[in-house]
Amino acid sequence: MSEELIMGLIALFGVLFWVMIFIAYVLLLSAVYKYATRLGQERVTWVVISLFCSPVVGLIGLYMEGETDEHRKTRIIEEEKWRLYCQSQEQTSPSNTSNECITDKK
Repeated sequence: MSEELIMGLIALFGVLFWVMIFIAYVLLLSAVYKYATRLGQERVTWVVISLFCSPVVGLIGLYMEGETDEHRKTRIIEEEKWRLYCQSQEQTSPSNTSNECITDKK
């Protein structure tokens, strides 16, 4: 093989490497966005922090920050409504429980 062909392959592998790094970075940024959404945090702020620092730093920061109080209240209210709905379903027809109410019983 000629030296030009070898240098071309090395350049191609270098470009592919950086493309894969970019794709991994974008995927990690989307993970930060989704995690911030799930915790009720400000999504754009955490993506910008992750963009300038690192997505791993953003994920760790989100983990340490945790769920907002407002999001926690909303989640608890929704879970309580679901629990009461399932409880009323069990009382009306115990043998015909809806699939959305089935949970693992230990």
